[in-house]
Order: sequence, then C-alpha cells, then structure tokens
Amino acid sequence: MTTTTVGEMEVLDQLLAAIGENVAPPPQCSLFVLGNKQDWMLIVEAGVVSITSTSDPSKNVMLTTNRWAYFIEYCRQVDNKS
Repeated sequence: MTTTTVGEMEVLDQLLAAIGENVAPPPQCSLFVLGNKQDWMLIVEAGVVSITSTSDPSKNVMLTTNRWAYFIEYCRQVDNKS
C-alpha cells in the first residue's frame, strides 16, 4: 500500500481544482503529471487509464489497462522503426 504525503495531497488538490473537480480520487488511484507545462494528468484507477488536460477537461482519453499496454507497445515499435 502506498502512502501519500501532505505535500502530494496539496498538489493533487490543486490539480483537481484546476480541472473543476472538488473531490479527492479514490484510494486505489495513481496520478502522474505530464507535459513540459505539466498541463496533462495521467490517472490510473480501477483498471482504466485516463489522460486529461488540466487546461481543457474536454480533451481526454480513457483506455482499459489492457488497451494501454497495447498502445505503449505500439509506441515502442514506432520508436524502434524511426
């Protein structure tokens, strides 16, 4: 079980407020901040991977963990060919 520090919770609260959410994520949730401007969030929760823009919540994608694995493998194949 992973514990969350007070500083991490403050950052999480700020990110969720930025996309209009006023609730904390469920306990079995992983959140990662992405992008050069840190304006994207990758959220893994209950078998679903979501990528959401903090500047525009309508820009999002949701994949099952199985489809996420296929997507990552496809990206690696593309990188290897270039």
